[in-house]
Formats: sequence, C-alpha cells, structure tokens
Amino acid sequence: MAGAALDAFTKEPPEPDNPLLALDEVICTPHLRAATVDAQVNVTVQAAGQVVDYLKKGIINNALNVPSISAELLAEVRPYFELAERLGSFQAQIYAKGLQTVTIEYAGDVTEHPTGPLTMALLKGLLSPIVGPLVNYVNAPHFARERGIRVVEARSSTAEGFANMIRLTVTGNEGQRSVSGALFAENDYRIVRVDDYQVEAVPQGNLLVLHNDDQPGVIGFLGQALADAQINIAMMNLSRRKIQGRAISLINVDSPVPEAVLERLRANPHILSAVQVHL
Repeated sequence: MAGAALDAFTKEPPEPDNPLLALDEVICTPHLRAATVDAQVNVTVQAAGQVVDYLKKGIINNALNVPSISAELLAEVRPYFELAERLGSFQAQIYAKGLQTVTIEYAGDVTEHPTGPLTMALLKGLLSPIVGPLVNYVNAPHFARERGIRVVEARSSTAEGFANMIRLTVTGNEGQRSVSGALFAENDYRIVRVDDYQVEAVPQGNLLVLHNDDQPGVIGFLGQALADAQINIAMMNLSRRKIQGRAISLINVDSPVPEAVLERLRANPHILSAVQVHL
C-alpha cells in the first residue's frame, strides 16, 4: 500500500503518540464531515422536513423510538390508529384504578398492518387522563413501564363476527374491565363491546355511560333529566345480558352533562353508576 487517508480512529481524537500520525504515507484528518457548513444545512433541512411531515401528515421517519409509517400505509391505518387511542381514553375515564396489566388484542383485518404504532396510540389514550398532557405517542410506553404496568399484545386472524376488532382489557385494583372496537367502513369506527355487553356506539364527543337495573322507567327518567337540563340526545345504545338483570346505556349527547345532572341520575336507585366520557 503506497498510502492511506484516515478520518476515523478507535479513539477520537487519536493519542499524540499514535504511530499513524508519524507516517509520511498516512494522511490523518479529523472526522468533521457533519461539521461542515453544507452538512449542517442539509441536516437542518432534513430535520425540519421530518417535523413538518409529522405535524401536517402524521408521517414519522427515522425515529429511534417510534415505528416509521409511510404516507400510503398511514392512510390505511389512520382509522385504526384513531380507534385505538379512543378505546384507551374511554377505558381510562371509565376504569383506571391501580392499573397492573394492559392486554391489547388485535383480530381480523387489522393484523395485516403493523400494530406497534396502534399500541402506542392506545397507551397514549389510556394514560393521558391519568398522567396529563405530557403523554405523547413516543413516551407513552415509557410512562407505562415507569408505573409498573405490564403491556401484553395478542393477535388473531378471526374477530368474533367482525371483519376486524381491537380489544383492550385492563386489570387493576378492582378487577378486570374491557372495551372492544371495530372499523365498519373508512373513518366509521365504533365501540362494539363493553365488558360482556354488546353495544354499538360512536366514540366521539360527549358520551354518557350508565350502568343500571333493567327496570321500566329508567330510560324515561334519563330522558326527562337530560331534557330538563336542555341536553339533546344524539344517539342512544342500550344493552343487557338478561331480562330484569343489569344493563348498560351509552348515550351520545350534544353538550357536556353538568355535575348536578349526573348527581340527579346517580340518586335514582336503579341507576348504579353514571360517568361522563369526553372523546
């Protein structure tokens, strides 16, 4: 070998007594490619472009702690992405006491896509009502680990009567609760199960969730209480396991329900719980 040019060494910078520095046949230069003016401009432009892509298109590129998603794939998974985050938020506002384990089951068509970003979105939705606005898609798994919450993912090719389904099951100090959602069409996703109750509710806006005895007059009382408060019902979904047993009601309303109205509902002996959820 007649000569060599080096700009990288085992130790940076090299020791003064490194024998390579004394050889006339070897040219040693600092490893400064990234420090040139052109390199700094290019890196700055690239970073700014990636930020713009995320803020305007939701595309994440070259991140160390978040899976990269192309624009084409993002268009396909965005409805699942939004459904996952809203399932997490719904569950957190209904039940999030002393979370120990979070199990996320993906079934049907959704398993054809990467589920890593969906899990991050679900955890963001689940932890935001608990931790606050500091939670984002990147750090949500970190906050879960920090709180000792075990996160489990499962996948299945079948979705129990649906083309696709995402089921979130949480285990906490007071037992186990679950909520499931499905995508019916583009941008048409719904909550299809709460625990063992089959429902069909749009997870959007103000949602009133009631657990009640399956008794005549409960729905009439609910309607009158909301009417007296000038709260309009947009959609209502009722479900029960058996006649005269326990039932659940998911009611989409056009405006927030004041605490005084919630207290009036809870005062009814046949209404076991009344919780307002904002999605």
